Amino acid sequence: DNLLVHLAKCCMPVPGDAIVGYATKGRGVTVHRADCPNVQSSREMSGRLIDVRWENEAVQKQLFNTDLEIYGYNRSGLLNDVLQ
Repeated sequence: DNLLVHLAKCCMPVPGDAIVGYATKGRGVTVHRADCPNVQSSREMSGRLIDVRWENEAVQKQLFNTDLEIYGYNRSGLLNDVLQ
């Protein structure tokens, strides 16, 4: 319960994503998306991966950063429609 946990900046997992934990040396556990390229390609990580899951109470009290890509055709009012 007192384990230090970080969300990986490379893949920015959010609730609902399939996730995996990476046990770091001296920095607790870093949580990655299960499909994160860094997790998939790093052989050194394989022995340090652990099963993790989202905890509903903790998720409700936390803000998450993520990337968002929006594709649309240039037209009047597009930005307004996206922001509403």
